[in-house]
Amino acid sequence: PVPLPAATSAVSTEEVTVTMMAIVSEKTGYPQEMLELGMDLESDLGIDSIKRVEILGAVQDKIPALPEVPGDDLAEMRTLGEIVAHLQSKLGTDDSALQTAGTLTSEITA
Repeated sequence: PVPLPAATSAVSTEEVTVTMMAIVSEKTGYPQEMLELGMDLESDLGIDSIKRVEILGAVQDKIPALPEVPGDDLAEMRTLGEIVAHLQSKLGTDDSALQTAGTLTSEITA
């Protein structure tokens, strides 16, 4: 049997999503309850490439088990959900967890 890395079971999609939303709220001034995973980083939230790196760094400080995201990859991500999905894919979390994150975000914003 192949042992799973400890980080995989320690970091949930919900934890990544909630942390991301809290930091985006803190960095942008938008209330958490209005943030959604489908929001465009630039057009909806005014988050430029420098702010993206700052936000991701803050998320990684709160959840050190998260993988590094190369700047080129980060630049291609257009929404908060794409960043969360990318981080989870590197941790090996399945798609059903991502669907749960979308549902949780919808419930939080409702």
